Parts: sequence; structure tokens; C-alpha cells
Amino acid sequence: MISLKDIPPYIGPSDHRENISGHSIERFIETHRKEVGVDLDPDFQRGHAWTDENRKRFVEHLLRGGQHGRTIVWNSPSYFYGDHRQDSDLPSTMVLVDGKQRLTAIRMFLANEMSIFGGNRLSDFDQRSQTDITMSTSPHLRLTMHVHGLQYRRELLEFYLQLNEGAIAHTAEELDRVRALRDAASSPDRHA
Repeated sequence: MISLKDIPPYIGPSDHRENISGHSIERFIETHRKEVGVDLDPDFQRGHAWTDENRKRFVEHLLRGGQHGRTIVWNSPSYFYGDHRQDSDLPSTMVLVDGKQRLTAIRMFLANEMSIFGGNRLSDFDQRSQTDITMSTSPHLRLTMHVHGLQYRRELLEFYLQLNEGAIAHTAEELDRVRALRDAASSPDRHA
């Protein structure tokens, strides 16, 4: 017999959540790029797997009021009050852990680089709609940024695998590649 308390929790629960919208998404990235650096394409992430059609459908989903897919997961060992352990084997960089395809789609739309709803770019919307979509309090492109403070590469890779083994459409080869990266990473000495 099993109990819920017997189920091992995810590594490193999110220590910080921030809801941001519209152009605040780009400001979030740029602020962290200046402070600690940002890695939107770490070695464990799969490539840009979404097609133009996937990106278009996702942005349309959000603008229609869809709620699924609004969480973006990050990691930065020093995000919380500079709490970067001396024995950490990760840089302070803010690393995109989950949500690369979704974040890319939204950024492309906001940069006027993709068309939705029959070939319309952001600049094709009337001024009021453009303002509604891009303002920082807009519900249309609202994302929740979850920031974790994992300190060790092995933990980060294990967390990525936990997120993607059960729910996200990754191929077995993509997951095997990350398992190999995790297995090659050194284990943290938790008693040091």
C-alpha cells in the first residue's frame, strides 16, 4: 500500500512566482540579462521544436483567453538574496528550464515577427487592441514566471527530467540525451 507521503517531491520547489504580461515579459528577460545573465537555450533544452503553425496557434489560444501553458520555469542559484552557495557548480545565470517554445512564440508576436488570425501581426491590430495586448497589466499574454534556486547542475538536470518525463511531449532520444548530461554531472556533496 502507498501513501501520498511516500511519493518523492519534485526537486527544488519554486521559491518565487511573478505574473507578468505584454512588454513586461521582455523587461523581465532584459533585467535579468543585465543582473546575472540569461540563458534561453541551455544545453539540456530541446531545440526549437515548434513550427510556425504551433507558435501561431499558441498565441491565438492565449488571445482567446486560454489559460493552459502560461507557466514558464527558470533557475538561478543567486536569484534569492544572492544565495549562491560557494560549492555550487552552476553560474548565477537565469536559465530557462521549461517553456522555451511558448516564450519564443509570445516574444515573436510581440516583436511583430509572426502572424496570427489570418495573417495579422501585432501592428495590424487597432491602437486600442495593441495597447490592451502589450500593457503590463494585460490578461491576454499574462505568464507566471516560476524561479527556482537550485545550486547544482545534477539537481537542475534531474528537475528538468522530472518536468518532462511525464507530461510534455519529448521524444525518448531527447530525454536520454538529458539523462546522459545528468549522469555526467557531478553529485553535490550535501554534507559539506
